[in-house]
Amino acid sequence: MIASEGSHFKDSIVHVLIAHYRSKPLKIESVPLSALSQIEPKEYHAIVLLYSWHTWNPPPEVEEFVQKHHNCLENIVSFSTSFYGNLKMEELDGITGASKMSDANGYAQKRIEKKNHYLITNKPYFKQNSLNLPFIYFS
Repeated sequence: MIASEGSHFKDSIVHVLIAHYRSKPLKIESVPLSALSQIEPKEYHAIVLLYSWHTWNPPPEVEEFVQKHHNCLENIVSFSTSFYGNLKMEELDGITGASKMSDANGYAQKRIEKKNHYLITNKPYFKQNSLNLPFIYFS
């Protein structure tokens, strides 16, 4: 699953991620950050959070999601943007950067590399679709 607050830059990254995983036997969903309160991390192989820091803080939706699920963050990865490109929630495995369109494809490739190891695990509590394929939820 991909959860993103949306912007031209983040939408470009989401597009690359979805294009990459479309050729795989996976169901990919993209939702706005506002939907995070309805997400149960244990139901997905991987969750990708894409968000920007504002006034030295992550969006409230991300902060609340991380606090609520602090015991099961192992399948969640993030990409956070900030002015200097260096702010990150310590609880999450992730990468950081500035929102430079020329870097969008490179950041998406880094995200793919970090996420791939989550997809090879066969944990019994993950949802499967009708074809018995794993779901991925991107943010």
